[in-house]
Amino acid sequence: MGSENSSLQLVKGIAGAIVGGAIGYGVFVMLSRFGIYAIILPGALIGIAASYGSRMYSLPLGIICAVAALPVSLLAHGHLFRFIQDDSLQYLFLNFYKLPTMELVMMLFGVFAAFYFGKGQDYFGRK
Repeated sequence: MGSENSSLQLVKGIAGAIVGGAIGYGVFVMLSRFGIYAIILPGALIGIAASYGSRMYSLPLGIICAVAALPVSLLAHGHLFRFIQDDSLQYLFLNFYKLPTMELVMMLFGVFAAFYFGKGQDYFGRK
């Protein structure tokens, strides 16, 4: 029974991560139109929504959130800011390291936030 409950909670967490990623993407695009570059938001909202969906401590869910946060952050960035040489998504994913360092650092903060919030909190010391 415990394994089934754990699997169900993981699925709920992944569903929450999908919703959080979509909301984070949309909020990032909206804020960018007002001149605010909040690239941390997609990753952070992936983790927060996943944690809210699963409502348990789950290291695998945190890792899933971190892995999902980088491509979502790159997609959000690529939606508004294209490379001059080639504006395709394939070029963006293959040459993301050419982005300015501060933008990459902010994306990595978003990935870290996705992991930290996505794994949830263990308030009772159980792992």
